[in-house]
Amino acid sequence: MKPNFNDMMAFAEVVETGSFTAAAERLGRGKSSLSQSITRLESDLGVRLIQRTTRRLSLTEAGQRFYRHCETIREIHTQALEDARSQAGALSGRLSITAPHALAAAFVRPAVAAFIRDHPTLEVVFHSDDGQLNLLDHGIDLAIRVDMPRDQSLKISKLGEFRDLLCAHKDLVAERGGLPGGLADLKDWPHIGNQWQGAELVYHRRGEAALRVTPQVRCNAFHDVLGFVGDGLGVALLPDIAICEELHSGEIRALFPRDEIAPVAIYAAHAFDRFPPRRVTAFISSLRQHLAQELQ
Repeated sequence: MKPNFNDMMAFAEVVETGSFTAAAERLGRGKSSLSQSITRLESDLGVRLIQRTTRRLSLTEAGQRFYRHCETIREIHTQALEDARSQAGALSGRLSITAPHALAAAFVRPAVAAFIRDHPTLEVVFHSDDGQLNLLDHGIDLAIRVDMPRDQSLKISKLGEFRDLLCAHKDLVAERGGLPGGLADLKDWPHIGNQWQGAELVYHRRGEAALRVTPQVRCNAFHDVLGFVGDGLGVALLPDIAICEELHSGEIRALFPRDEIAPVAIYAAHAFDRFPPRRVTAFISSLRQHLAQELQ
């Protein structure tokens, strides 16, 4: 039989949450019903997607490939609905948004400005905050999150991806004898971190073991991290979409090529049930378009 779309989306939720219980809670379904969906999907495909044990779930090779296709189909489906709903005329009312400082400056704030110009009667409340505010407690309609939101009750839409580049000022690079050959070379360099990154920073690069370092300077906002990097005080992880001008000018150097750094997903998240307000879905569509333009 032809696989059921809802079964495919249920499979994607199980993969992303890592368990049937968490996926069932997010979808508002019973665990047994969700398990039946996955069994039916595997039967329709004629292949096992998930290996189940008493302790954990793991994807088969076929499951890994099929999940990537499900993710693509879900994003196309979501975008089609958002685009259709956004064409239904001018919007009004209140739209409350939160985003991390770096993403706010890079593409969220410009998207808000364009959205207000298109919908001049809309009232916008904008929170730049590197902490993950509780949407219900703060009356927030939409949150922009890096990586999968921890709150599994939220409804999410993937907006795109960026890369956190290891960066330093050109003078610091010259002082240290040039670009590092690998992560291990950075062990004795000074480092700058953001409070949300924790007491220890973890650096990753394809083909290398992770490097853990303790930052000399910690900040609670992205613009301060960027400022200290500009002052030549150390190495920091900086999102590529937020430092295009600095990289282009050569004042700040990326220590490793962009394609050696794994991408990080950006999500829009909200707490509405099945039918969020049109101003929310329309703004998600606008965000996706602005991010795509920034990444060109």
